[in-house]
This record gives sequence, C-alpha cells and structure tokens, in this order.
Amino acid sequence: MRQELDITSQINALIGTIKSEKLDEVTRLQALSATRGLLETLESPVERIIQDVVMNPPILTSIRMGVQLGIFTQISQNPDHGVTAQEISERAGASPIIVDQFLRLLAATGYVDQIDAQKFKPSARTMIMANPNMEATTRACFDIGNCCASKAPEFFRQNQNQFPSSARETPFQLGLNTNLSYFEWLGQNPALAKDFQQWMALNQKATASWTDWFDIQKHIIDGFDFQSPDNVLLVDVGGGEGKYIQEFKENLSFSTAPGQLVLQDLPNVISAIENPPDVELMAHDFFTSQPVKG
Repeated sequence: MRQELDITSQINALIGTIKSEKLDEVTRLQALSATRGLLETLESPVERIIQDVVMNPPILTSIRMGVQLGIFTQISQNPDHGVTAQEISERAGASPIIVDQFLRLLAATGYVDQIDAQKFKPSARTMIMANPNMEATTRACFDIGNCCASKAPEFFRQNQNQFPSSARETPFQLGLNTNLSYFEWLGQNPALAKDFQQWMALNQKATASWTDWFDIQKHIIDGFDFQSPDNVLLVDVGGGEGKYIQEFKENLSFSTAPGQLVLQDLPNVISAIENPPDVELMAHDFFTSQPVKG
C-alpha cells in the first residue's frame, strides 16, 4: 500500500513539474511518448478495449452533438458565470433531457467542466471546440467519415474483403448512398464541402510552415530551367485556397525565385476562392493526368 501511494505521489509531482515548466516541442513529444508507455503499463488490456469499442463511439457522438446544439459556443462565451443545461436547451430549442445526457458525457471526458449539478464552465477543450474551424472539422469528420467507417465491414463483406477497385467503389459510396466519388460528392454538397475546406485549413494552421523544414533549394530551385519565365517552378496539387504557395511566396529566401506558380483544385473550390493568391489558378482533378508537364 505504501509503495502504491509513493507511485501515485511521484506521478502527481511530475504532473505539477510539467505544468510549471515550459517544454520545448521536442521534449514535449518525447515526454508524451513516455507518458503513453506509462498509461499502457497501468491500463489493463480489457480497459483499453472497452474504451475503444464501447466508450469511444458515444463520446464522438456527444462531441458532434455538442457542436450541433451550440454547447461549446454557449459555454465558452460565459467563462465566469457558467451556463446551465436548461439555458443551453432553451437557446438550442432542444429537449433538456437530451442536452443533459450529452453534457454528462462531455463533462466526463473533459470537453466541458461541470461546476454544479446542472451548471457548466469551459475547459481548455471547450475553447478549442468553439472555434469555427474545429466545429467544421467535427462535422466533416463525423458526418462523412463515421458513415464510411460504420459501413466498411458491410462493404468488405459484400466484395469478399478485396481492395476497392476504384474511387467509386469504396465504403464511402455505401455509407453516403451515392455513386459519386468523394470529391464529386463534395461538389454537390456545398455545406460539407465548406466544412472540408475549413478542416484542411485547420490542419495547415496546426503544423509548422513547410518552407521551414523542406529543403526547397535542393528539391525545387536547384536544377530548375531559368531560361524561360513561363516555366512552371511549383504546382500545389489539391491546394485549396493556396496556403502552401502563399507560404512559399512569403519566405524571403525564395520570394524572388523565378518561374510560374500554379494552384490546382477542383472547379468548385477554385471558383469559390475569395482572396486568390497572385498565382495561376487551374481547375484540376488529381485523379486525372497532370496537365503541367516537365
């Protein structure tokens, strides 16, 4: 018993140390990897399986419903006084019982903080979830991805567990009840297409600029034919609104690099760009042959 208490004290002390110190990114990732090893050592296989198989699906549903009911937005806007389940249900026009049930799951998993029987304040996750890009990401991943995932066993059972023969014969078609490919379907569903683009923008914001870690000089600049200004230096394939090309243009080391820059995406994406970068815009489906050669 004494040894068990000592282990608990050591872990709590380590948590306190980490909270009080600002770790660099490399150290943080190394510590995170070590922490996962600690959790795996303490957690029984049955506990892990129950979490993955039994608990995760309703947790994902509660997060998606948190977006739909405006739970994260409402709670994040009242950090001092908090919000009651009744207030959330009234503003959402939803059943108080439904709101309460999802709030309990969100509180149990740290997505909101429960301060009273029916009152909630924002946690760190609440504030992130209230971000419009994160709300869009949640809708895109759940409304599309979960439909595909839930139908995958049935799809592979029907095709004798073989690899899909084309982009139009996948769990996506079964899950969304369509004959269209993923990107064709997005083109006909503008709301989720917009969510998808916001999801991609969120991914880009969450990572360091590619110009900081990719050897542009070696792989792009060196060996480029500078003789004609019309030669294409860089093509951003499926580039959305052109964030990667914009980062390239803004990097002072390459701001004067010669050659043309091309941004490619589907026609509906290209036509919807509100503030296009100063590059050539080209509608292109990357499942077809690349029109830019050389």
